[in-house]
Amino acid sequence: MHMFDGGIQRGPDILLRGKETVLVVDDFEDVRSFLDTALTMFGYNVICAVDGMDGLDKYIENKDRIHAVMLDVIMPKLNGIELFREIKKLEPDTKVLFMSGYNEIFHMNNLGENKCISKPFNIKTLLKELREILDS
Repeated sequence: MHMFDGGIQRGPDILLRGKETVLVVDDFEDVRSFLDTALTMFGYNVICAVDGMDGLDKYIENKDRIHAVMLDVIMPKLNGIELFREIKKLEPDTKVLFMSGYNEIFHMNNLGENKCISKPFNIKTLLKELREILDS
């Protein structure tokens, strides 16, 4: 069973395209690879990080060109919620999309108006959520 479902067609999906830079932080290589490929196919520039500490380092190195951050909630070293709080200290207006199979964690941590997408998800749903936060 695959974690993600394609769900992409031609035509109206052009509205899901972007040119922004997105930092993807997830400790599973398959997830990072999938998101890197899918987002790149839709025009995004992607920076990948292997865990929360790597994500913080890459955010600091690239913060002037990052438009949004996609964070897994459960990760080693620095979890997604801790990373989110560190990023918000550096740049309060950073747009964040959480990814998790444990959405109750998201709701228990009072993370404001940031969105969380449930794993497993299809790429079309992910692209819609990403486009929505980027356009807000």
